[in-house]
Amino acid sequence: GEINSASSSQARYENTKDVLLDLRVAKKNPQVFLSPLVLDGYLAQGRLQLPADAFYGRQSEMSMLLHSLKSVTTLGGQPMMVSISGYPGTGKTSLVNQIKKPLENTKGHLVGGKFDVRARSDSVIFSALDTFYSDIIGEAGENIQREMRSRILKNVGSGCRFLMKSIPGLQTFLEECYVENTET
Repeated sequence: GEINSASSSQARYENTKDVLLDLRVAKKNPQVFLSPLVLDGYLAQGRLQLPADAFYGRQSEMSMLLHSLKSVTTLGGQPMMVSISGYPGTGKTSLVNQIKKPLENTKGHLVGGKFDVRARSDSVIFSALDTFYSDIIGEAGENIQREMRSRILKNVGSGCRFLMKSIPGLQTFLEECYVENTET
């Protein structure tokens, strides 16, 4: 028995019957068609190990995120919000983690949060902003922080009082600057 060799450019499987015939031939002559199994460290552990930064199956979504990021950076820096939704375990967090590096390269910032159906609908945005402002305090340089504080106070004004009650990280981020601006 000659095997069909469907992987060659001349022969292709046309149906499952052809595949079954090749499998029968390989079964009769395993020494010819099957290479011996060599156990290495990974195979001996009995489980598949992928690189920690492996990312599979969400390339079209990643492409859309990168397109959005490119639009923001090439169209005058207008802020943009992107919402990622889906069932648990479908790779939403991995997708967000993949956009972090390109976002950092453009000096952008990620504001992320998780929606909880049992919580108030506005809690996700307040929680996300709280984490964001807490992170900015530890990560951003003083010039970036100063510019952000100025823009927030200019655009939100006295509404900062309400927001600071709901977003403790914003209160910490603005507290000395906000006190100075309200006293004068």
